[in-house]
Amino acid sequence: MQIVSFDVEGPWAHLAWWPADWSQFLPDLVNTAVVGALVGVGLWVVQTQATKRERRLLAERQWNHVRPLIHATAHPMTREAELAFWREGAWAVRDAVRRLDLVMLTDALPDNDEIAALATLDRDYPELDHLTMSLSNTVYSAIERHPLVRRSADFHAVQVATQALLLGVDIEPLPGSGRISILRAARAVVEDVRGEAAKYLSALDSYERAYAVLSRSQ
Repeated sequence: MQIVSFDVEGPWAHLAWWPADWSQFLPDLVNTAVVGALVGVGLWVVQTQATKRERRLLAERQWNHVRPLIHATAHPMTREAELAFWREGAWAVRDAVRRLDLVMLTDALPDNDEIAALATLDRDYPELDHLTMSLSNTVYSAIERHPLVRRSADFHAVQVATQALLLGVDIEPLPGSGRISILRAARAVVEDVRGEAAKYLSALDSYERAYAVLSRSQ
């Protein structure tokens, strides 16, 4: 019987019992994983910053293109004896806003006060519009029920005077003979609608502050 023997001497002898030493295997594996994770995080940070810069540049180009149009339509808003006085300026601004991606602009340019104001106007418009319609209807109904309103001419005068009192603006000249009764009726209507008027005025104040940011920048 022939016996075959293997020579473990020579250049391959060190592989005979691989791995000869496991003491460095886990530390090397951990080091490799940590280095790989750090490199991955670094690449992600660089890529994220580059993406943000690109989005910011795109947003700035879009905003600089539309900004003159926004300012041209945002005329200073002045209160009048009409609850819906704010709508004219709002419609013009909303028409211009349709050209913008406000979500993208707000995210890319978070420190831009004008864009933030536009976002507020766009967000608050539906609520203010609803409150304006609701309060107008309530005022109309309250005047109809008031015993001091005798003639159709008085109805319009009381309606205008009521809105002027609610908005804190000057009341237009009233007929001398019926002036006292018109003012008394208007003040009584204001008391009747005070709760609903408070919600309207709060929404209006917020809307006016945002709108003022645009009109001041002209």
